[in-house]
Amino acid sequence: MDLEKFNLWKEISSEKRVKLMIDPAMIINWISYFILYSFLGWAVEVFHAYYKRKIWVNRGFLKIPFCPVYGFGGLLVNGVLLRLQDSYLGLFLSAVIIITLLEYGTGFLLEKFFGAKWWNYEEEKWNLKGYICPKYSLLFSLLTVVTVKIIHPIISEGVQRVDLFYRQSFVWFFSALILLDFFRTIGEINDFYQYLRELQRRIEDFSTVRLKERLLKEKQETMSKMENQMDEIENLLAEIRDRTAELKAEYEVLLREGTRKYGRLLRAFPKFKPLKFQKSFQRLKERFKGLKKPLD
Repeated sequence: MDLEKFNLWKEISSEKRVKLMIDPAMIINWISYFILYSFLGWAVEVFHAYYKRKIWVNRGFLKIPFCPVYGFGGLLVNGVLLRLQDSYLGLFLSAVIIITLLEYGTGFLLEKFFGAKWWNYEEEKWNLKGYICPKYSLLFSLLTVVTVKIIHPIISEGVQRVDLFYRQSFVWFFSALILLDFFRTIGEINDFYQYLRELQRRIEDFSTVRLKERLLKEKQETMSKMENQMDEIENLLAEIRDRTAELKAEYEVLLREGTRKYGRLLRAFPKFKPLKFQKSFQRLKERFKGLKKPLD
C-alpha cells in the first residue's frame, strides 16, 4: 500500500507535492507514528533489560513510557527506506548505515549536552567510542527491516482508520505529555549534577580533614616530649575529630537522599558514566547497590 502511494507521489507535480507536504492530516499522521514508535521502542528496551538483567525497569530517558529516539528513528527509516522495501538486501544495508549514524549521532550529542554516556558499548567488540558496535547495529537493522516490511504498514493503516478528530486529540495530548516530561527530566538531570557536585565537595573536604589529622598526629608523635605544645595539638585534634564526624553524617545523608531521588536513573541506565564528579558518582552507585564503603 505504501509503495503504491510512493509511485503515485512521483507522478504528482511539484506544486501539488508542497500542498500535500503541509496537509494537516499528513502531519497528524506522522506525529502519531512518532508517538507510537516512541512507545514501541520503550517496550523493546524494557523487555531487553529484563532479558539481560532479570528485572523490570523503566529504560526510558523520560519517566513516561516513551523513548523519543525510537520515534525519530521510526520516522527516519520509514521516510527514507520506503522506496527500497522491495529489495531486502538494499533495505538491510541502508538500514545499517542509517541506524549506525543515528545511534552514533544521538550518543555523541547526549554526551555533549549532558556530559555523560547514557549507554556504553565499550565492553563489546569493535565498538567506536562506546557509542556504536557491530552487534547492536546489525540487531537494530534487522529490527528496522521488520518494521518497514511488517510493522509500519499495520501502524499506518490503523492510524488512518481513526477519525481525524480523535487523531488530533491523541497527538495534542501525548505531544504535550512528552514535552512536559522532557523538560521535567532536564530539570532532574540538572539537579542530579548539582547533587553530585555537593557530594564530591563533601568527599574532598573529608579527605582534606583526614590529611590534616594524619599530619597533626605525626607532629604529636614527634613532639610528644614537648609538653607546652601538647595541649594545642590536642585541641586541634578534637576539632578535627568533630569536623570528621560532621562530614560523615552529611555524607550519609547525601547518599540516602541520592539513592532515593535518583534511583530510577541508576536503574534505567546501568552504564551511565558522567564525565565529571566520577568519584562521587561511583560512591552513589556503590551505595545504591547496597555496598557501604566508608569514607577514607
